Amino acid sequence: MLNTIKNKTGTNTWEIDTDGAGPVKLTGSTPNETTHHTAATSAADGTDAIVTGLSDLGLVLTGTSTSRTWKFWISVDGTTFTPVMGYNFETGTLAVSSPGGSAATPESWAFSVKGAKKFRCELDAVAGGNATAISEAVA
Repeated sequence: MLNTIKNKTGTNTWEIDTDGAGPVKLTGSTPNETTHHTAATSAADGTDAIVTGLSDLGLVLTGTSTSRTWKFWISVDGTTFTPVMGYNFETGTLAVSSPGGSAATPESWAFSVKGAKKFRCELDAVAGGNATAISEAVA
């Protein structure tokens, strides 16, 4: 018998298999949201997202800056970072960095993080304001 449980907001569901054939099994996942940078006005690595056991990551880049540059990194061992290719929804292109973005043009990106332990969104440069980066990773 399969029972479904929803969290308080109804955005995540878990299924519990209670068929009696063994221990109760939980499936499903809770999204992992990470704020990498909040209104940052200088270059920095920011906060890494822990993505162990997750598959996909969505990233939103916003801010008041007139220009900003981001670099995207992934770590399989949790220590060494290498560039990771992402998909920009606005332009339809794949890239390991974003040399664009301004107050008038926020950006949305998608990344595969399967097999990785960490994702990093580095703010490489920012001018004329601030920059914010928030991601959500899911299984």
